[in-house]
Amino acid sequence: MKKSIIVPIAVILLSSVSNAIVIANPATSIVVLNSLNKSYTDKKDVILKDKKALELLKPFKEQYNKLSAILELGKVELIAKPTEYGYIKFEIIPKEQNNTAAFVFYETKDKSRLIFGDIVLKNGKVLRGGIVKLPHHYTKQEIQTIKNGISFTYGEGKKDIYIVTDPECPFCRKFEKEFGDKLAKKYRIHVILYPLPFHKDAKAMSYYILAGKTDTEKAERFKKILSGSDVWKNVKYNPGVIKKEEIKLEKAQKAVEVLKAPGTPSMYDSNFQPIQNPNELLKGGK
Repeated sequence: MKKSIIVPIAVILLSSVSNAIVIANPATSIVVLNSLNKSYTDKKDVILKDKKALELLKPFKEQYNKLSAILELGKVELIAKPTEYGYIKFEIIPKEQNNTAAFVFYETKDKSRLIFGDIVLKNGKVLRGGIVKLPHHYTKQEIQTIKNGISFTYGEGKKDIYIVTDPECPFCRKFEKEFGDKLAKKYRIHVILYPLPFHKDAKAMSYYILAGKTDTEKAERFKKILSGSDVWKNVKYNPGVIKKEEIKLEKAQKAVEVLKAPGTPSMYDSNFQPIQNPNELLKGGK
């Protein structure tokens, strides 16, 4: 990546910054940086609301049209958050009902410049900038619906993760084979069984798993099924048991609907936010 120098501040964009737009007007940058740094402290997130936030960021409107569109909404909050990598993350959040996106930019570690765009770190992690989708904030009722839909829980860790899975799904089986035991050593895994309608044996497999008397037994049955065992074929259930298990699966389906799971397997963190890369989980936990 080519290095860019902005004068007269003589700012150098290092190779760790990708697709970034740095505000080039020195006077504007200095005024805004000074205002941000005066308000922000490392001990507390700063929130500037409406007129104060709009006034502070007004000089940037013409230089970055995506920011302009958000500022024109009128009612916004500017929130400052430290990152573990030294950058200060600023979020401009429109206060519209059901708002799902924010505008994000960063201040460099030495507090000398602002970055409008993505920052690609040397370890490959990307700090997203620009228009960024906001995490969904679940209501107490939604959280309770999700928890009511948990089929069983297992794992040795203290941190929670949630997995929506179908026992007949080939992708779920592949996921379990590659990550199941590793994640169980680091996390407390809450499994939500979601037998997809086009998997003809998925419900019968789910009945077998749910018929376990304890979470430990359910987890053992779950692992057997996903490893390819057909032990479930030899079990017959009376209508009363099936009705009982159907109620559990209905609760699980409601949890899936609240989570808006796109398919199986789907993973979520302790705040019910989607997890795209299970490998990231293996770096944390416990």
